[in-house]
Amino acid sequence: MLEKAPCATSCELVFPLWPQVLQIQEGDVCLTLTSGGCNALNLCIQGAAQVVSVDCNPAQSALLELKAVAIQCALCPLLYRCLL
Repeated sequence: MLEKAPCATSCELVFPLWPQVLQIQEGDVCLTLTSGGCNALNLCIQGAAQVVSVDCNPAQSALLELKAVAIQCALCPLLYRCLL
């Protein structure tokens, strides 16, 4: 079973195998489920030019937007690491 890495020590994907499987490259356009936003944010970090994130639960999309704003405001490095 795959588990999310602890936020205090790692910024890895929720599913750590994704970077090897997807081999995201600059210029890629990715589609993902929003869920908690971790995968969408990590696809951005991996170099995707555009990430399209969808979810049937509007609260998940709101959470992703909140995380993105917090990161853009650079509230603090630890917060940044915990949001991923």
